[in-house]
Amino acid sequence: MMKELVPYGTTVGDVLRHRGKAEDWELLSNIAAILMDKEDKKGLETLTGTERYVCAIHGMTMQVNNGGFYQFFYNSSGQFAYDLVSALEAVGSTEFKSLAQKALDIFGEIASLDESSMQEHLDILTEDDELQPWDDIDDQYYECGEQIESLTIEYVGDHLDDIDA
Repeated sequence: MMKELVPYGTTVGDVLRHRGKAEDWELLSNIAAILMDKEDKKGLETLTGTERYVCAIHGMTMQVNNGGFYQFFYNSSGQFAYDLVSALEAVGSTEFKSLAQKALDIFGEIASLDESSMQEHLDILTEDDELQPWDDIDDQYYECGEQIESLTIEYVGDHLDDIDA
């Protein structure tokens, strides 16, 4: 694990000790790096429910802020697509949860969330479209005032016993 990805520690407990001293988005990024390292080394199936939720929310914040829900589904974060709405509900989000549900409704259900299946599915959804079907939802997302990183860090603190990293 590269040191610059985990400036607040290599365990989630270490990272949480920095609450109030670092920005919540920084702590969430550090926690996500720890969890993604676990996934890389041990496999996706080893992530606990809480860990999957954190990865889903972090994937949403990083990918949607960078390129919208299309990018969330297109990149490896899409493997958490079906965890996202439950994750947002678990942390107490209402606004982001509503937007994620709308985005997921457009995305629909596919048999496999591996990257190639998702990308093929997205190609079909966006064929011949100048505008992505998520553009309106993305605009609402960017205007959302909910503090999703803070909600997620609070959730992690409350569910630390379900985190194995």
